[in-house]
Amino acid sequence: MDSSIQFPPFSADSRGNKLKSYDIRDHKGDPNSMLMLCGPEEVIAQIAAVAKGSCVERSLNGKGRERWTHALYFQNGVSQEIADLCEDLTELLSIPNSASIDLSLSLDWYKQADDEGELVHTPAGQLIYRTKYANNPTWSSSRQARRDLLKAMSSTIETHPILARSQVISAPPGSKGDGTSFGEILGQDVAKQSGREFMPMIGPARAPQKEQIGRNVRDDFELSEVDWGAVLLIDDVFHTGVTLESAARAARRAGASEVFALTAARTLRK
Repeated sequence: MDSSIQFPPFSADSRGNKLKSYDIRDHKGDPNSMLMLCGPEEVIAQIAAVAKGSCVERSLNGKGRERWTHALYFQNGVSQEIADLCEDLTELLSIPNSASIDLSLSLDWYKQADDEGELVHTPAGQLIYRTKYANNPTWSSSRQARRDLLKAMSSTIETHPILARSQVISAPPGSKGDGTSFGEILGQDVAKQSGREFMPMIGPARAPQKEQIGRNVRDDFELSEVDWGAVLLIDDVFHTGVTLESAARAARRAGASEVFALTAARTLRK
């Protein structure tokens, strides 16, 4: 009797996940028609949404289940757009959707454990650390980090087929309620760099709250009437997701048919 323990090829993290691996193969004479995936449901859903019905899911055999979680068959072959998306999703962090957000992504975790088990900033976390928390934002290193952050977020919007549908960008209001929070300024700059309209969101001043403190979804954020369909919310760090959910509800009330969120980094704590 084989007493060995078989581990699943992928174990999802409720805080967020990347596509672990993928492979494009020939299938029964059809070149580049089978997309093998190892990753979470929220990643597979993005690929299927972009494919727009051009693929069907196939069952995995016993050996396939040892390495993969999904197999998608494309009769006309896997397009370059799908292949590029898969590559991007091995780097981007896909966050499980909330009630009001159709797609939520982060450039990466804010910190991750290194080989010694110490938590260190990821490249995305470093960009936040060198800009939002810089001792002197005018230093050349801080200015360069801000340029790199804007480039990374704008590039993600342009290359991700779903985020690219958005024409309006907004940002959750900061605790001061005056439109000057780091996230709001970041949203304005990302909108400018990506050639999109920025629509400010209004919210009352409130006491700053740490990520460890439980918070309730708010209904006092307001966004002007939306006539453009999809709204993309920009913020610097995803903590609990409550503020983004509050902002998404405001966007829905304003008429948004779809709401997406893109944050620079996601904290390990939930």
